[in-house]
Order: sequence, then structure tokens, then C-alpha cells
Amino acid sequence: MNIYYARVLKILFPAFAVFFLTCNFFSSSKDTSKDTETLQGDGVKFHTAEKTGTWKKQASDHVPLYAISYEEHDGKKYKIIMARIPFKGAIAPLHYVEALILTDYNHNELQKVSFHRGNQNATAVFRLPMDHKSHVFIIAKCNLHDMWEARVDWDH
Repeated sequence: MNIYYARVLKILFPAFAVFFLTCNFFSSSKDTSKDTETLQGDGVKFHTAEKTGTWKKQASDHVPLYAISYEEHDGKKYKIIMARIPFKGAIAPLHYVEALILTDYNHNELQKVSFHRGNQNATAVFRLPMDHKSHVFIIAKCNLHDMWEARVDWDH
């Protein structure tokens, strides 16, 4: 019986090896070149609408969208950022947004909203004081397609 398995492996191994090597199965699926993704100081990569890296086809579904509004609460004024991920169609249980994160200019986390697997409504509301003037980013963490970034334009 061992001879049988040896013959099968001898026949199948080259075919599997070619398959795995041609689809880069053993290498990272992430493009490590600086020109395709935004590299931050600690080496964390964020894809953007302009720099999609490996995930060009996923950009339209993964780049965070946002709207800015203003509100007053207890005499204090706030900037409200409503962020969402524009997934087209239903989100499969195996493909979902793990979190939407609001970061400062240096990508330090300011606020975070986490989601459960299969959540159909990846939407978050972030509140900042009205006097907050520096740039912020919205980061979307997809469980399959890395992290996606959108810079918040206060004039939006």
C-alpha cells in the first residue's frame, strides 16, 4: 500500500507544486512595494482609493465613505463623522468589516467601532470637538482585504 501512495505522490506533487507556485500560495498576498500602498512609520499598510495594492478590484467596496455634520450637546459643539463601508450586495459570513477606526494624523487611534462577523451594516458615528482642526483618517479593517484608509476632508 505504501508503494501505491508513493506513486500517487510522484504523479500529483509536480502538478500541485506548479499550481501553488503560479498562484503565489506560499508568498504573502500583500504587495510590499511603497508605490502601491501607504506605508506608515511602523510598517502598517493602508490601501487607498488611489493606491489599491493587491486589491484593485476590491477598492470600490472597501474604501470608507463619510459625511460630516455638526451638532450641539450640553452647550458644546461637535463635528460628527458618519462613516460606512459601501459593500455591494450581501456581506458573507466569511467576508466582513472587523472595525471602523478614527485616527489622528499620525494614525493614533482616537475612536473605534468593532463589528461582528456577517454584520450587514458596517456604519460608525464618530464625534470630535468643534475645535479639532487637524486631519483625521477613517480606517476600515476587512478580515480578508487588509486595511483601507480615507482622509477626512473638513471642507467635504
